[in-house]
Order: sequence, then C-alpha cells, then structure tokens
Amino acid sequence: MVRLLLRLLMQRRHHAAYAAGYERGKQDGLQEGKRLAHARLLDLSRNEYPGAARVVQHFLRRSYL
Repeated sequence: MVRLLLRLLMQRRHHAAYAAGYERGKQDGLQEGKRLAHARLLDLSRNEYPGAARVVQHFLRRSYL
C-alpha cells in the first residue's frame, strides 16, 4: 500500500514537472515565433521600402515585443 502511494505521488510530481516544462516551452516557442516574424518583417521592409524599416521596427516593438 505504501509503495502504491509513493508511486502515485511520484507520477503526480512527474506530471506536474512535465506540465510546467511544457508551458515554459510553449511560451518560449511563442516568443521565438514573434522574434522570427519581427526579423522577417524587418527584412521585407528593408528590401521593399528602405525608408520604412525604422517605422516598422518602432510599430513592432510597441505592439508585439
């Protein structure tokens, strides 16, 4: 009985640690996606509209980052 309770407790701790790691990874993934989108938009604005890169960067910094 004690072994069963210990096993259940360890499984619960493992699940909680996994869930916390998953949430942290999901947030890191979202931040990385925002950084990639930001870099891509800046590259496009530099190529298409050379004078607009600073305006786009300011907008993105205030809106998304």
